[in-house]
Amino acid sequence: MIKFSKAEMMEEFREVVYQFARSASYCLDPEAGYRLLFDRKPKSFDDVLHFMNPEVNSRTYDEPFSIDHFQATQSIEQFYDYGLLGIRCMPPVDSGGANEWTFAYGMVWDASNSFLISESCNGDPVQAHKCLYAGKAFFARLVLDGGHRTYLYGDEGAPSDMLTISEVAILSGLDDRTVRNATSKSAANRLETTVVDSNIFIPREAAKAWLSTKRGFIPTRVGDDLPSIAVLNDSFIGQEEAGDYVRKTRERLNLAPKALLEKAKLNVGVKWLAQLEKGEIPHDEEMLTALGAALGLNGTLFALRMLEAKQKDDFSNLQRRIFSETNA
Repeated sequence: MIKFSKAEMMEEFREVVYQFARSASYCLDPEAGYRLLFDRKPKSFDDVLHFMNPEVNSRTYDEPFSIDHFQATQSIEQFYDYGLLGIRCMPPVDSGGANEWTFAYGMVWDASNSFLISESCNGDPVQAHKCLYAGKAFFARLVLDGGHRTYLYGDEGAPSDMLTISEVAILSGLDDRTVRNATSKSAANRLETTVVDSNIFIPREAAKAWLSTKRGFIPTRVGDDLPSIAVLNDSFIGQEEAGDYVRKTRERLNLAPKALLEKAKLNVGVKWLAQLEKGEIPHDEEMLTALGAALGLNGTLFALRMLEAKQKDDFSNLQRRIFSETNA
């Protein structure tokens, strides 16, 4: 059972990015964090001073900013999609070494533990519990699906092919105590464990078998059932299939229509999206590109596939009209 929405988690991460950028201004150069956050130079140094004000945070800062240009933003979104929803739309990670996902998790962990706050910054730790929870789910599922363990900050040093009780609890949607009780020899549906250096762990296959019996566990989905760029390598039959694909992808990402439009920065009403999802594709490549990017896809390819589907329907309608006229 997922206890929070993706939008709530990303609001946390927005504050993490803000503090990360502010820390860069204190530790590197006053303008560095501003340029990092806003992706441009400040208009004046007063803007930098206001940005570095410890009494201002991401919610009270009066200049709008986006976090979409950060690579870590996509990684955090994948924490939710893969870790909690079981949607694998990124390449499998076979190495436990440093990568964009470990960087993103470390960035959140640092912010949550005051390491992004210098003494001169005089700020408070960021409350990013949802981001950390989704991140732990991401790396736990990675081990469950056969990948190598990534050793995170403050983890229990589990073997590469085993999970901790906390990790199984996150994947099952249960609390640690319930999972720990399931390891008891008297438990009806006992969770098999093993001891390594006096610590209790759950072998991968045992975790899989036990999780498969739990209602709160969401199995990993792969293939055409995923909102991945690979799906777009094939054409849609027509607008109705294309619209249905958009709806299913949005729902898998746990995005409400309004939230998706805001993420895509499209100044249109939800009726526009509702019509698109029913199979009325607008002939606007720029808007479709933005929508595709907001869904985590290759925006340009998405737009072209949508327009292709529209063209197919238009051509079919034209053929029917020609047939009707020639046989009148």
